[in-house]
Amino acid sequence: MGIKSPWVKLSKKHVSDELITHVIQFYTSQYSVDRSVPLKFRNIKGFFYDGSTNKFYWKSLHNLANKRTFTPEKLVDAIQMSINKGFVPLRLFYSSTQWLEPRRMGHRTDYTPVMIGDGIVVLESDKSLSQSLEDARKVSNFLSDYNLRFVYTGNKSIHIWIMDFDDKKWLNTSCDLLTNQAQWLARKNLFEYITKEIDSKFDHQTTIDIRRMIPMIGTLNGFTLRKVTEIPQDLIGRITEHEIIQMSAVGNMDNPL
Repeated sequence: MGIKSPWVKLSKKHVSDELITHVIQFYTSQYSVDRSVPLKFRNIKGFFYDGSTNKFYWKSLHNLANKRTFTPEKLVDAIQMSINKGFVPLRLFYSSTQWLEPRRMGHRTDYTPVMIGDGIVVLESDKSLSQSLEDARKVSNFLSDYNLRFVYTGNKSIHIWIMDFDDKKWLNTSCDLLTNQAQWLARKNLFEYITKEIDSKFDHQTTIDIRRMIPMIGTLNGFTLRKVTEIPQDLIGRITEHEIIQMSAVGNMDNPL
């Protein structure tokens, strides 16, 4: 069934036959899967357009392959399978954390999902690309000792990924088995530390959310026809907004927004 959401409103406003053709062309002939983020045990889903019904859907991809053996090759196959069935991906995401049962990650049941590993913590400032770039520069300097990645979402924000996040450091504990609540609290402590020390416009909910879905690097933002692109950290201090947009451009596609 179609899902009523702001995404649907955005889609109805901007999606056209020409745009859908560009998206299909990208995933058919230009898409190169990013291998830097392990796909195993992640919740993988996308926002799709169904041309046969002219409706939009959130659709899971990882149910098409075993979560324990999900590979970049299987991701490409799953995308092509969806397109062949008439479902065109406008956005594709994976979870910032890995889960023993990723398909049940966001379900409200008596079952408590079990997180695997340290995960990625996300800082997002999405008021404008200018503001987002300014905040990214501040964090690059402030957290210079951390393993950071800067990911342009293809629209107006740069996500800052704090890789291999050590929950225990931010909880003052050596316990290896942490509850989901404790992992949430660790992220809350990190967010408060950062926003206390630097003036920024980061979204609180994005950072503390242990179930956060983040855009896949290398995939297409189907609303802007720009590619989700990683910006090398050594460029953050001097790259311009125009250069970021150029870096994320795909072929000769015109930007519809």
